[in-house]
Amino acid sequence: MTVARRIALLHPAVVTLVMVIAAVAPGPLAVLAPSPLVLGLGMALLLTLTCIWPWAIYVVSAARLPSSPAHAPWLFAAPPILGFIAKAAGLSTQNSPMAFLILGTLGLGLWLAAQALEQADPAKTTPPTTGRIATTMLLLMLPIIGAWMLRIRILRVAASVAA
Repeated sequence: MTVARRIALLHPAVVTLVMVIAAVAPGPLAVLAPSPLVLGLGMALLLTLTCIWPWAIYVVSAARLPSSPAHAPWLFAAPPILGFIAKAAGLSTQNSPMAFLILGTLGLGLWLAAQALEQADPAKTTPPTTGRIATTMLLLMLPIIGAWMLRIRILRVAASVAA
């Protein structure tokens, strides 16, 4: 929990910088070493950096919820694993079944993180609507903006977990 808490409480500038690096890094990596294993590691790194912040938010938020599935945090490991397998095996990750599987698991993880954050927010007295969860999911999907906009809510949830 302490690692997840530290990641969730990272300053938005750090989250933004990591996401920009994750978006730019696979290009030069693919040019420098085009072997399938290196491409797989590059894809896994990209997807890991994409999934780690929502994972941390989920873990911190789920600690405040009365019941959350014990296996749910492991869902965030699926996109990097699938991305590695796809690139290492030479499968297409553009408009293919594997791409849709990776995006589906990523989307499900983002939805779970958004739902947990909305349910764990102590400032909200009513149950979260689908629209609020979808908006939070969109902000998690676009962390360059979402890290700044969700900052106060994440701090509130983390403080209520520590209390």
